[in-house]
Amino acid sequence: MTGYWKKHAWKQIRATKKNNYFPLIFNVCLILIFFYISGCKKEYSSIGDNIIPLNDKIHVNSTYLDSIYAYSDTVGRVYSSNVTKGIAGFTSDPAIGSSTGGFITQFRLSSNGVEFNNTVAAQSFDLILAYNNSYGNPNPFIRFKIYELAEIQDTIYSDYQPDYLPKQIADMYFNKNSLINDTINNNDVSQVLRIPLSLSFAEKILFADDSCLETNSSFLQLIKGLYIKPVKFAAEGMVIFDLASEHTRLELNYIDYSDTSSKSYQFLINSQCIRANLFHHSYFSDLIDTSGTDSLTYLQAMGGVRTIIKFPGIETWKDSGAIAINQAELIIGIDNSSDVINYIPPARIYLYVLLSSNNGRILTDNTYSFGSIVGGNYN
Repeated sequence: MTGYWKKHAWKQIRATKKNNYFPLIFNVCLILIFFYISGCKKEYSSIGDNIIPLNDKIHVNSTYLDSIYAYSDTVGRVYSSNVTKGIAGFTSDPAIGSSTGGFITQFRLSSNGVEFNNTVAAQSFDLILAYNNSYGNPNPFIRFKIYELAEIQDTIYSDYQPDYLPKQIADMYFNKNSLINDTINNNDVSQVLRIPLSLSFAEKILFADDSCLETNSSFLQLIKGLYIKPVKFAAEGMVIFDLASEHTRLELNYIDYSDTSSKSYQFLINSQCIRANLFHHSYFSDLIDTSGTDSLTYLQAMGGVRTIIKFPGIETWKDSGAIAINQAELIIGIDNSSDVINYIPPARIYLYVLLSSNNGRILTDNTYSFGSIVGGNYN
């Protein structure tokens, strides 16, 4: 009986203590809720309002620059060495003028120590160019002439005037019907333009001294390279070839009379070759109007036309005190009359700080975040 009483009394005590804690917890919760609700009645902006001096407060504003001074200008020339796309053809723009494009390229031995004996004869020698795209007229009809270079420089700009031998080694008319399928490695198919070169040019290689075919260094002393020069014919347009493609190459087919067999040798056009686009522009005299009153300005690649933009009075902002610019946007619209189907706008344009008439530097922001923040993408 004593044990039962002790056990029953212990349960009562535990229950009494548990019930005594409940009012305390309940009261604490009510107090916390009260302070929370009463605190929310005050404006958030007023908290600490008297701590920061009035002159030190940060004010957030946005503004538009209504005064923008802009005009078209010629680029002059651009660095053109080591290109991966070869551009050839003509364009004519009623607003700015006409442009011509061609390109030069070296080609290299695919192996060292090549030997062609004296009992060989050239059957064909083809320059094979992988087709990439066209610009302007979707169906250009262009005449190509190809010359052997007399000299070539290591560093080339877009206005470079190539030194080439007067005798042409190819003359061909191009339209899209000229393209054929080319297969390498059994399954890699690409459209190419196959240009037959003169057999006399092939024989210059076939009958060269073996020392000229020992290494690429010696071969490039024998053959400096090729100049692909377009001649305006029926329909203008620019043709773009992929010089980095494995399909772009030279193929020499010859017969060896010592065993009456037909043989073939491949020459390479790759990243070790000097490859450069060359452009010539003929612009209208009124293209450059530095008054900034023209409502339209122009952009053209190929070392062509740029737009100079100035913001009069922006330097006076510094007189307003300490200013931190969080975001600045330059929004450029394309004129509705532009043919954006055949003359596709560039995927992206870049802003440069103009230091002098022909010298500039890329925006500092671009050096830290090339595109993800700075923008410039066409949309």
